[in-house]
Amino acid sequence: MRVIHILAGLAILWSSFAEAQVDAPGAGDDPEKSPDQFWEELTSEAFAGIELSETQQVQIEAILLEATEDRGRYNEIRSRLKLAREEGDSEFAMKLSEELRSARNSLRPNVRVGKMRDLLNEDQRPIFDRNIRVREDRRLAERWARQKKRESEAEQAAQAPGIPNPTNSPTAP
Repeated sequence: MRVIHILAGLAILWSSFAEAQVDAPGAGDDPEKSPDQFWEELTSEAFAGIELSETQQVQIEAILLEATEDRGRYNEIRSRLKLAREEGDSEFAMKLSEELRSARNSLRPNVRVGKMRDLLNEDQRPIFDRNIRVREDRRLAERWARQKKRESEAEQAAQAPGIPNPTNSPTAP
């Protein structure tokens, strides 16, 4: 029940920060997913079967709010960097590049997941760890399947009639 409250709160929180989207860490492997969708899915899966206290819920919401603020900071720095490059201010652009790298590192999902895990008690952590492992195993399998599909499509395209291909050429050794 408490997980549902967290998810409902997150949906409201995330909708208010929709403009803070970023093409950076936190969106996961699926480019079709926004960072907000990524975090909604992750928290839903990670806390499945875990009864959270109200204090834990508030602390998790704070971690997710911090992530949203960090995405906003990342986007702001990225915009300023683009402008500095367009204006030819290479010294300022280098400074902003370093800030952007730091901001990007703060968006890494493992940072937030670690903070969330630290909030859990010793009974909750094994469930959380199992949920995260199951999620990561599934995501790796999905990534592998997408890669295999791309390779298969590329192979089929390379063997299509009318397209020179050294492996299906009549003069191939």
